[in-house]
Amino acid sequence: MKEPSKEGQKNDSVQKVTMADKQGNIASIKTGRAPSLGRGLSELVGGTLFGVVWINTTADSGPEYWSLIGYFIIVSSIITGIYHIYNAFAQNRFSAQDIVSPGKEPDPFNKILGRDIPQAQSYCASCGEEIKGDNKFCPSCGAKLG
Repeated sequence: MKEPSKEGQKNDSVQKVTMADKQGNIASIKTGRAPSLGRGLSELVGGTLFGVVWINTTADSGPEYWSLIGYFIIVSSIITGIYHIYNAFAQNRFSAQDIVSPGKEPDPFNKILGRDIPQAQSYCASCGEEIKGDNKFCPSCGAKLG
Protein backbone atom coordinates (compact mmCIF):
# COMPACT_ATOMS: atom_id res chain seq x y z
CA MET A 1 0.00 0.00 0.00
CA LYS A 2 1.25 3.43 -0.91
CA GLU A 3 1.90 6.02 1.81
CA PRO A 4 0.07 9.30 1.31
CA SER A 5 2.34 12.21 0.57
CA LYS A 6 2.32 15.34 2.72
CA GLU A 7 0.86 17.30 -0.17
CA GLY A 8 -2.16 15.00 -0.36
CA GLN A 9 -3.00 15.17 3.36
CA LYS A 10 -5.95 17.22 4.48
CA ASN A 11 -5.70 20.03 6.95
CA ASP A 12 -8.07 19.10 9.76
CA SER A 13 -7.89 22.42 11.56
CA VAL A 14 -11.16 24.32 11.66
CA GLN A 15 -11.32 28.04 11.17
CA LYS A 16 -14.53 29.72 12.20
CA VAL A 17 -15.63 32.49 9.90
CA THR A 18 -18.28 34.99 10.83
CA MET A 19 -20.17 37.27 8.50
CA ALA A 20 -20.66 39.85 11.24
CA ASP A 21 -18.29 42.58 12.30
CA LYS A 22 -17.65 43.64 15.90
CA GLN A 23 -20.79 45.79 15.99
CA GLY A 24 -22.95 42.86 14.84
CA ASN A 25 -23.52 44.22 11.33
CA ILE A 26 -23.91 41.30 9.00
CA ALA A 27 -22.21 41.16 5.60
CA SER A 28 -23.77 41.91 2.24
CA ILE A 29 -23.41 40.09 -1.06
CA LYS A 30 -21.91 42.16 -3.84
CA THR A 31 -21.98 41.50 -7.56
CA GLY A 32 -18.54 40.75 -8.96
CA ARG A 33 -16.63 43.42 -10.84
CA ALA A 34 -16.57 41.54 -14.15
CA PRO A 35 -20.34 40.81 -14.18
CA SER A 36 -21.01 44.46 -13.28
CA LEU A 37 -18.84 45.66 -16.16
CA GLY A 38 -20.50 43.22 -18.55
CA ARG A 39 -23.98 44.28 -17.50
CA GLY A 40 -23.05 47.94 -17.76
CA LEU A 41 -21.65 47.64 -21.27
CA SER A 42 -24.54 45.48 -22.46
CA GLU A 43 -27.05 47.97 -21.05
CA LEU A 44 -25.31 50.92 -22.72
CA VAL A 45 -24.83 49.28 -26.10
CA GLY A 46 -27.80 46.92 -26.27
CA GLY A 47 -30.37 49.18 -24.65
CA THR A 48 -29.38 52.22 -26.67
CA LEU A 49 -29.34 50.23 -29.92
CA PHE A 50 -32.76 48.74 -29.14
CA GLY A 51 -34.13 52.20 -28.33
CA VAL A 52 -32.85 53.63 -31.63
CA VAL A 53 -34.33 50.71 -33.58
CA TRP A 54 -37.63 51.17 -31.71
CA ILE A 55 -37.76 54.88 -32.54
CA ASN A 56 -36.97 54.30 -36.23
CA THR A 57 -39.53 51.49 -36.49
CA THR A 58 -42.37 53.34 -34.80
CA ALA A 59 -41.67 56.77 -36.35
CA ASP A 60 -43.48 55.92 -39.59
CA SER A 61 -46.17 53.63 -38.22
CA GLY A 62 -48.38 53.79 -35.18
CA PRO A 63 -49.19 56.66 -32.86
CA GLU A 64 -46.59 59.37 -32.32
CA TYR A 65 -46.26 58.65 -28.60
CA TRP A 66 -44.83 55.19 -29.37
CA SER A 67 -41.53 56.88 -30.22
CA LEU A 68 -41.41 58.19 -26.63
CA ILE A 69 -41.08 54.59 -25.47
CA GLY A 70 -37.82 54.39 -27.42
CA TYR A 71 -36.48 57.49 -25.69
CA PHE A 72 -37.45 56.01 -22.33
CA ILE A 73 -35.60 52.78 -23.22
CA ILE A 74 -32.48 54.76 -24.16
CA VAL A 75 -32.50 56.89 -20.99
CA SER A 76 -33.16 53.95 -18.67
CA SER A 77 -30.45 51.84 -20.32
CA ILE A 78 -27.92 54.68 -19.96
CA ILE A 79 -28.79 55.14 -16.27
CA THR A 80 -28.61 51.40 -15.58
CA GLY A 81 -25.40 51.05 -17.58
CA ILE A 82 -23.71 53.86 -15.66
CA TYR A 83 -24.81 52.26 -12.37
CA HIS A 84 -23.29 48.88 -13.29
CA ILE A 85 -20.07 50.37 -14.68
CA TYR A 86 -19.67 52.49 -11.53
CA ASN A 87 -20.23 49.34 -9.47
CA ALA A 88 -17.50 47.58 -11.45
CA PHE A 89 -14.82 50.15 -10.62
CA ALA A 90 -15.92 51.75 -7.32
CA GLN A 91 -14.04 51.02 -4.12
CA ASN A 92 -17.30 50.75 -2.13
CA ARG A 93 -19.66 48.86 -4.42
CA PHE A 94 -23.42 48.68 -4.03
CA SER A 95 -24.81 45.48 -2.52
CA ALA A 96 -26.71 42.97 -4.61
CA GLN A 97 -28.23 41.41 -1.48
CA ASP A 98 -27.97 42.39 2.15
CA ILE A 99 -27.92 39.70 4.77
CA VAL A 100 -29.25 41.23 7.96
CA SER A 101 -30.80 39.83 11.10
CA PRO A 102 -34.50 40.64 11.55
CA GLY A 103 -33.78 42.67 14.68
CA LYS A 104 -31.25 44.93 12.90
CA GLU A 105 -33.30 45.93 9.88
CA PRO A 106 -36.92 44.72 9.74
CA ASP A 107 -38.44 44.10 6.33
CA PRO A 108 -40.69 47.07 5.45
CA PHE A 109 -42.88 44.92 3.19
CA ASN A 110 -43.94 42.75 6.11
CA LYS A 111 -45.27 45.86 7.84
CA ILE A 112 -47.19 46.86 4.71
CA LEU A 113 -48.62 43.35 4.33
CA GLY A 114 -49.55 43.21 8.00
CA ARG A 115 -47.23 40.34 8.83
CA ASP A 116 -45.73 40.38 12.28
CA ILE A 117 -42.16 39.16 12.55
CA PRO A 118 -41.28 37.72 15.94
CA GLN A 119 -38.26 39.50 17.35
CA ALA A 120 -35.29 37.52 18.58
CA GLN A 121 -35.52 36.63 22.25
CA SER A 122 -32.86 37.91 24.59
CA TYR A 123 -31.68 36.41 27.85
CA CYS A 124 -29.85 37.72 30.89
CA ALA A 125 -26.15 36.90 30.78
CA SER A 126 -26.05 36.45 34.57
CA CYS A 127 -29.04 34.24 35.36
CA GLY A 128 -30.36 33.14 31.94
CA GLU A 129 -33.83 34.59 32.47
CA GLU A 130 -35.73 35.57 29.30
CA ILE A 131 -35.91 39.35 28.90
CA LYS A 132 -39.11 40.85 27.52
CA GLY A 133 -39.36 44.44 26.37
CA ASP A 134 -36.65 47.08 26.54
CA ASN A 135 -35.54 46.53 30.13
CA LYS A 136 -32.24 48.03 31.22
CA PHE A 137 -31.96 45.60 34.15
CA CYS A 138 -32.89 41.93 34.51
CA PRO A 139 -36.25 41.61 36.33
CA SER A 140 -35.06 38.38 37.97
CA CYS A 141 -31.55 39.11 39.29
CA GLY A 142 -31.20 42.87 38.75
CA ALA A 143 -28.08 42.62 36.56
CA LYS A 144 -27.49 45.44 34.07
CA LEU A 145 -28.38 44.34 30.52
CA GLY A 146 -26.54 45.02 27.28
